[in-house]
Amino acid sequence: MTHAFRFPKSSARKAFILIGACVSGSLYGAAASAQILKPATLPPPTHLPLKAASQSSASSSSSSSSSQGGIRSLTATATSAPASGGDIHITTGGNLRALANAAGYAGGANAHYTFYVDAGTTVFGLNTGTWPADADLTLIIKGNVFGHGGTGGNGGDGAQPTGSLGMGGTAALSIGAPIKVRLEPGGRLAGGGGGGGGGALTHNTLGMSYGGGAGGGGFPDGRGGNGGRGELGSGNNGMNGSAATGGTGGNGVQSSGRGGNGGNAGAAGGNGNGAGSRAGSAGGAAGPAIAQNGIKIDFVNDGGTLSGAVN
Repeated sequence: MTHAFRFPKSSARKAFILIGACVSGSLYGAAASAQILKPATLPPPTHLPLKAASQSSASSSSSSSSSQGGIRSLTATATSAPASGGDIHITTGGNLRALANAAGYAGGANAHYTFYVDAGTTVFGLNTGTWPADADLTLIIKGNVFGHGGTGGNGGDGAQPTGSLGMGGTAALSIGAPIKVRLEPGGRLAGGGGGGGGGALTHNTLGMSYGGGAGGGGFPDGRGGNGGRGELGSGNNGMNGSAATGGTGGNGVQSSGRGGNGGNAGAAGGNGNGAGSRAGSAGGAAGPAIAQNGIKIDFVNDGGTLSGAVN
């Protein structure tokens, strides 16, 4: 038996509204489900902190970082650089390989290091040290790299009447491995000046002696020699060399020989003066700006001051 139900008009309207709400609710529920199924929006990727990303490298005692375009870069000091390469800023003279070792280099292949002598920095007597054959090395000079000056010769005395020889200056940069060297504007690369030779001893008519003057020290730090001692007087000491010039030779006494001046940057020391028939001693040789030691290098002077040979 089939039963037919009739709703009052007001009830029919309510049923229609209820049915519509159920259908509509189903559609909204489906839409909500679709939204939930969409992949969540991920936050932008973050970069690992530089320290964490380089735990396998040598630790840094002094470094600074910069960020540009989401990429971080490290500027290392002489005590901090990646183990396979990086930038090393030199504050004292010495061996470039030793500086890299101190910064974490262990002698591996494909090393890439750039060494800087910054403006306002003065270092004495750099040498590259020895490196693996595939090492890529660059030295950029914006400050001063000097060789050491030679010591001035002593003035003539009774034991050595002609005085002693001035000592030679040393190289500013000595090469033990291929390297690119760039001398920038304001930079200075200068071999040490030779020490001046000692002046000769002399005697008066009675055979009494006067000591000779000593040679001056070479640029930039050569020590002046000692004046020679005589029976009637001693010669004057030579002056030390400076970063401006070689030291002045000491004067003799009476007619004894004056000491030679120390050599300026990259120059030989002057010879000591003789007395009578006795010659004074020779000045020391100049130190080269770069001693290549038979190794080919790529050297470019981009406007700096070069004093001394590149040989």
